[in-house]
Amino acid sequence: MASDALEGPVPALSGRGQPVLDLLDRAIGAQTPLVRRNIARARLRNPEATPAEVIRTLERMYVSALAGTGAAVGGAAAAPAVGTGIALALSAGEPFSSIVLGRVAPFGIGAVIGGGANATVAALAVRAARRAFGQAPQSWPGTGPEPAPPAGGPRDQPS
Repeated sequence: MASDALEGPVPALSGRGQPVLDLLDRAIGAQTPLVRRNIARARLRNPEATPAEVIRTLERMYVSALAGTGAAVGGAAAAPAVGTGIALALSAGEPFSSIVLGRVAPFGIGAVIGGGANATVAALAVRAARRAFGQAPQSWPGTGPEPAPPAGGPRDQPS
Protein backbone atom coordinates (compact mmCIF):
# COMPACT_ATOMS: atom_id res chain seq x y z
CA MET A 1 0.00 0.00 0.00
CA ALA A 2 1.48 3.35 -1.04
CA SER A 3 1.89 6.10 1.52
CA ASP A 4 1.79 9.85 0.92
CA ALA A 5 4.13 10.46 3.87
CA LEU A 6 7.64 11.71 3.19
CA GLU A 7 10.45 9.33 3.88
CA GLY A 8 13.50 10.82 5.55
CA PRO A 9 14.11 14.45 6.44
CA VAL A 10 11.79 17.16 5.23
CA PRO A 11 13.45 19.09 2.39
CA ALA A 12 14.44 22.67 3.12
CA LEU A 13 12.09 25.27 1.75
CA SER A 14 13.31 27.83 -0.67
CA GLY A 15 11.65 30.81 -2.19
CA ARG A 16 9.99 33.98 -1.03
CA GLY A 17 8.71 32.67 2.33
CA GLN A 18 12.02 31.29 3.59
CA PRO A 19 13.40 34.57 5.02
CA VAL A 20 10.20 35.00 7.03
CA LEU A 21 10.46 31.46 8.40
CA ASP A 22 14.13 32.02 9.25
CA LEU A 23 13.23 35.22 11.10
CA LEU A 24 10.48 33.42 13.00
CA ASP A 25 12.89 30.62 13.96
CA ARG A 26 15.38 33.17 15.31
CA ALA A 27 12.66 35.00 17.24
CA ILE A 28 11.48 31.76 18.86
CA GLY A 29 15.06 30.72 19.60
CA ALA A 30 15.73 34.04 21.31
CA GLN A 31 12.82 33.41 23.68
CA THR A 32 13.92 29.91 24.67
CA PRO A 33 16.17 30.96 27.60
CA LEU A 34 13.40 33.18 29.01
CA VAL A 35 10.88 30.35 28.78
CA ARG A 36 13.28 27.95 30.51
CA ARG A 37 13.87 30.46 33.35
CA ASN A 38 10.12 30.97 33.82
CA ILE A 39 9.54 27.23 34.01
CA ALA A 40 12.41 26.81 36.48
CA ARG A 41 11.08 29.67 38.62
CA ALA A 42 7.58 28.17 38.65
CA ARG A 43 8.99 24.76 39.62
CA LEU A 44 11.04 26.32 42.44
CA ARG A 45 7.92 27.97 43.86
CA ASN A 46 6.08 24.67 43.84
CA PRO A 47 8.50 21.72 43.50
CA GLU A 48 5.71 19.15 43.73
CA ALA A 49 3.74 20.66 40.83
CA THR A 50 3.08 18.51 37.81
CA PRO A 51 3.84 19.83 34.32
CA ALA A 52 0.13 20.57 33.86
CA GLU A 53 0.04 22.63 37.08
CA VAL A 54 3.15 24.59 36.08
CA ILE A 55 1.71 25.25 32.63
CA ARG A 56 -1.53 26.50 34.18
CA THR A 57 0.43 28.82 36.49
CA LEU A 58 2.43 30.17 33.54
CA GLU A 59 -0.78 30.67 31.55
CA ARG A 60 -2.26 32.73 34.36
CA MET A 61 0.94 34.78 34.66
CA TYR A 62 0.91 35.39 30.90
CA VAL A 63 -2.71 36.57 30.83
CA SER A 64 -2.16 38.79 33.88
CA ALA A 65 1.01 40.32 32.45
CA LEU A 66 -0.61 41.07 29.11
CA ALA A 67 -3.72 42.52 30.75
CA GLY A 68 -1.54 44.73 32.95
CA THR A 69 0.58 46.01 30.10
CA GLY A 70 -2.53 46.61 28.01
CA ALA A 71 -4.06 48.64 30.80
CA ALA A 72 -0.89 50.71 31.17
CA VAL A 73 -0.57 51.32 27.45
CA GLY A 74 -4.29 52.03 27.12
CA GLY A 75 -4.08 54.59 29.89
CA ALA A 76 -1.05 56.25 28.34
CA ALA A 77 -2.66 56.28 24.92
CA ALA A 78 -5.43 58.55 26.20
CA ALA A 79 -2.93 61.43 26.14
CA PRO A 80 -0.17 60.38 23.74
CA ALA A 81 1.36 63.82 23.41
CA VAL A 82 1.47 64.52 27.15
CA GLY A 83 1.87 61.13 28.77
CA THR A 84 0.05 59.62 31.70
CA GLY A 85 2.41 60.76 34.43
CA ILE A 86 2.50 64.39 33.33
CA ALA A 87 -1.26 64.57 32.82
CA LEU A 88 -1.96 63.08 36.25
CA ALA A 89 0.61 65.35 37.89
CA LEU A 90 -1.02 68.38 36.30
CA SER A 91 -4.45 67.20 37.40
CA ALA A 92 -3.25 66.52 40.96
CA GLY A 93 -1.93 70.08 41.25
CA GLU A 94 -5.41 71.53 40.82
CA PRO A 95 -8.20 71.59 43.39
CA PHE A 96 -10.18 68.33 43.42
CA SER A 97 -13.24 68.89 41.28
CA SER A 98 -15.26 67.41 38.50
CA ILE A 99 -12.77 68.93 36.06
CA VAL A 100 -10.02 66.74 37.52
CA LEU A 101 -12.26 63.67 37.25
CA GLY A 102 -12.96 64.66 33.66
CA ARG A 103 -9.25 64.75 32.87
CA VAL A 104 -8.50 61.40 34.46
CA ALA A 105 -11.53 59.57 33.04
CA PRO A 106 -9.93 58.96 29.60
CA PHE A 107 -7.04 57.19 31.31
CA GLY A 108 -9.45 54.84 33.05
CA ILE A 109 -11.36 54.18 29.86
CA GLY A 110 -8.14 53.55 27.93
CA ALA A 111 -6.86 51.31 30.69
CA VAL A 112 -10.05 49.24 30.73
CA ILE A 113 -10.11 48.90 26.96
CA GLY A 114 -6.38 48.11 26.71
CA GLY A 115 -6.42 45.69 29.63
CA GLY A 116 -9.58 43.96 28.47
CA ALA A 117 -8.40 43.64 24.89
CA ASN A 118 -5.01 42.25 25.91
CA ALA A 119 -6.58 39.82 28.37
CA THR A 120 -8.89 38.55 25.62
CA VAL A 121 -6.06 38.14 23.12
CA ALA A 122 -3.91 36.39 25.76
CA ALA A 123 -6.74 33.98 26.63
CA LEU A 124 -7.18 33.18 22.93
CA ALA A 125 -3.43 32.56 22.61
CA VAL A 126 -3.54 30.20 25.60
CA ARG A 127 -6.44 28.26 24.05
CA ALA A 128 -4.63 28.06 20.71
CA ALA A 129 -1.46 26.80 22.42
CA ARG A 130 -3.44 24.12 24.25
CA ARG A 131 -4.92 22.93 20.95
CA ALA A 132 -1.55 23.07 19.18
CA PHE A 133 0.51 21.31 21.84
CA GLY A 134 -2.08 19.01 23.40
CA GLN A 135 -2.05 17.81 26.97
CA ALA A 136 0.94 18.28 29.21
CA PRO A 137 2.98 15.20 30.08
CA GLN A 138 2.12 13.46 33.35
CA SER A 139 5.63 13.89 34.75
CA TRP A 140 8.79 15.87 34.10
CA PRO A 141 11.33 14.32 31.70
CA GLY A 142 13.64 11.98 33.55
CA THR A 143 11.35 11.73 36.59
CA GLY A 144 8.60 9.48 35.27
CA PRO A 145 7.85 5.94 36.40
CA GLU A 146 10.38 3.26 35.58
CA PRO A 147 9.59 1.62 32.24
CA ALA A 148 8.59 -2.02 32.44
CA PRO A 149 11.30 -4.44 31.25
CA PRO A 150 10.60 -6.17 27.95
CA ALA A 151 8.84 -9.52 28.06
CA GLY A 152 11.29 -12.35 28.59
CA GLY A 153 13.65 -10.10 30.53
CA PRO A 154 15.42 -11.11 33.76
CA ARG A 155 12.37 -10.37 35.95
CA ASP A 156 10.27 -12.85 33.99
CA GLN A 157 12.77 -15.69 34.51
CA PRO A 158 11.91 -18.23 37.25
CA SER A 159 14.36 -18.16 40.15
